[in-house]
Amino acid sequence: MKSKNNKLFSKNLGIIAIVPAVILFSSVSLGAPCGAAAFSSKQLSKDADWRKQVTQPSQSGDFAKTSAARESNIASVKRSMEDFILHFKGEWGLGDTPPMEFVAADGVSTSYLSQSNGLGGVITRISVSNLGPSGVIKGTLLLPVSGHLGNAKAKEWAKQDTYTIRTDLNPNNTKSTHGSWGGTGNETDLITDVKSLDLVTAQEIEIPL
Repeated sequence: MKSKNNKLFSKNLGIIAIVPAVILFSSVSLGAPCGAAAFSSKQLSKDADWRKQVTQPSQSGDFAKTSAARESNIASVKRSMEDFILHFKGEWGLGDTPPMEFVAADGVSTSYLSQSNGLGGVITRISVSNLGPSGVIKGTLLLPVSGHLGNAKAKEWAKQDTYTIRTDLNPNNTKSTHGSWGGTGNETDLITDVKSLDLVTAQEIEIPL
């Protein structure tokens, strides 16, 4: 089942944007080859066993290299997003949709230039480095279902929703919180019609910058 809650990436000449809360990635430097930034295997490590049922593999089928500390961070962010989906009191009443979040693979350096709170059209901008010679950022996207129609709908969509992730080479697509849903002629699908597994799905991803 495909719904209006589908997700979108937009790439802007080395910048990626995510809808509804846009995240822009800019590569500062590739850095030295870094084994820690690579995907480790076709299976989640023991540290990530807790999210085995709510994680989708990357487009290559791999999972980001991780650690107990990284997984603790993912778990904390996921809980915060779920709380927002179910309990945030906004213009829609009880429940709303939080910004999507990204946790880089172990070994990748990230620095937040700005961060969205899901309101006011603020765009999250992340500077990344130490990607190794490939120039590909790898990590875990935390993708929420919509909570703005109430808890019952959010829980329904948690098992029925689907999402698509794209790159977009449109160099002008850096300000909109809704990205470019089509028509630029430069979009390429990375992940297509993947099923949500929970209120917040952990999607492993590889993004060329």
